[in-house]
Amino acid sequence: MAVLAPFSKPLEDPQDVRPDKYIVTSEMDATLTLYDMFTRIWTTEDSLKYLDTLAVQFLDKPMECVNFLCLITDWWCGTVPSTEMVIQASTFLRHHPRLLRELNCILKRPKGEVRIVCPVDSQEVECVVALYVRRTRPPIAKIHLIPRSLDSSRPELLSHTTPPLWSTEELHIDFLSRIHLVDPLWAPFVMELLQVVWFFNSPLSFFRKKLIRSMQLLSNIKGALFPSIFVHDVSREGSHVVTGGGFADIWKGRRNGQLVCLKVLRFFTSSPEDRAKLFKVYKFIGCFAFHLS
Repeated sequence: MAVLAPFSKPLEDPQDVRPDKYIVTSEMDATLTLYDMFTRIWTTEDSLKYLDTLAVQFLDKPMECVNFLCLITDWWCGTVPSTEMVIQASTFLRHHPRLLRELNCILKRPKGEVRIVCPVDSQEVECVVALYVRRTRPPIAKIHLIPRSLDSSRPELLSHTTPPLWSTEELHIDFLSRIHLVDPLWAPFVMELLQVVWFFNSPLSFFRKKLIRSMQLLSNIKGALFPSIFVHDVSREGSHVVTGGGFADIWKGRRNGQLVCLKVLRFFTSSPEDRAKLFKVYKFIGCFAFHLS
């Protein structure tokens, strides 16, 4: 457990932490997809890899890193509320979206767990979807606005008690009116929030059906897309297709560094109106197909 060596005793001098004191056993896994986050079983090795990467990333800020780990420890012991932990952890890692998303490997405790979902294709995290899983009650998902850098035009959050932008608790009141009131700016995050909660509900539950209806309504009136149809970390190799014809082309490419075949569908439309109509139908089919279980 060489990764924990720098934190096994109080740091009297920040300069005492040197690169040669860290032993990085391996690189971190590729970026997690939403599906991976809710099906993967985290291991001790995953946690150690994460701590290795965290330590190397913040070599020049050892005390801040120690304080961050103390925050997670206090949350695990129950002395820090889950909401406060999520906002403070997201603030600390706001310039490192991948580290924030992969923090999930250590966010499990006997009384419940927390899952943090955030986009990894931006330089700074603006808000996160947090799922609070409790042993004796249904899970709750909330969208939290994250304090930005000092040079941001948006004011800083003053306290972890600041109300979340949106919560699934609102769906229990009147979900149709609540969906209509969603700000278009935050609609994609609400869409991801709804899908996150969908993972944690029984396939036969009435609430799960309400979640699907909410996602379809949000897509129709706000134009928000389902996170499941976004594919990250994909690149093609070469400038020519391997094979093609009809309605699809096959490309050679890579996803998360692994060699894959990319099937690209082609749609032919005669007008922008037809294209918009086709895309609307595709979104509905994509949502329906993804949520079959």
